[in-house]
Amino acid sequence: MEMYYTIRVVVSNFLDGDVFVNEETIFQTFCRIQINSFMVTDPNGVDVGLALYPRAARLDHSCIPELQYLFSNREIILYGYDSSIHSTAPRINYYECMTTTEESKLIC
Repeated sequence: MEMYYTIRVVVSNFLDGDVFVNEETIFQTFCRIQINSFMVTDPNGVDVGLALYPRAARLDHSCIPELQYLFSNREIILYGYDSSIHSTAPRINYYECMTTTEESKLIC
């Protein structure tokens, strides 16, 4: 919640009272960003910033995904990762590709 309150202050300062945005709208937007955003990385795996890709956000998570993704300029590119896995609903791994095996075991 600390992150939410920080963002709320930033939004309030940015709007400078010119536009009224109620608390519920700010909180819903924050939740959507937290749940559906992707951390965009450069070719070296360095974090660049958050982005929302609504169609990609519909994909479910799997620790053994059928699809991987990478970023090219402002686009997210999905590509087949493991053709031996057959699923009616292709899935991606929500966590960083650079996560170590030990870290992954704590997540999945």
